[in-house]
Amino acid sequence: MKSRISAVLLAGASLAAALAVSTPAQAAPIGAFMLKNTATGMCLQGSLSQSSYDTRGVPCNRSDSSQWWGTYTSNLIMANTGVSVCLVSTPNYSALTSACGSAEANGWDRTWSMAGTANSTIGSVKNGCSLGMGNAGSGYIGYCMPGPIDNNKRWTKVY
Repeated sequence: MKSRISAVLLAGASLAAALAVSTPAQAAPIGAFMLKNTATGMCLQGSLSQSSYDTRGVPCNRSDSSQWWGTYTSNLIMANTGVSVCLVSTPNYSALTSACGSAEANGWDRTWSMAGTANSTIGSVKNGCSLGMGNAGSGYIGYCMPGPIDNNKRWTKVY
């Protein structure tokens, strides 16, 4: 009888473990949002690692943890990381994700201002540019350019 109960418990534990592995990605943290570009309809994707990485425009996918963002003291931070990964702008108009702590040492800005809630603009404070999305030949890429605001530089928060 004990061995039968043990076998049932072992089978139940194995099933629970299998379900946990095959469960879809967990929901984004409370307050997290995706950034959807008005012109392209694509969502901003960063990198979940602290290595510097170009941002990309990809089809919005709620299960893709690299598309979720949050704000903390005027920083846009990857919401699903155990480490601090920030959106940064560079003096040569790139929009990257990188370790928050190394931004200033590289001459990058990680302080952003957001104007509005729907079709908002997101501007780099130090570099005076606006976050945008453009076609780079092989796909959409994030940038931070000065100049007039057009739909390529407008974003909607998707919760």
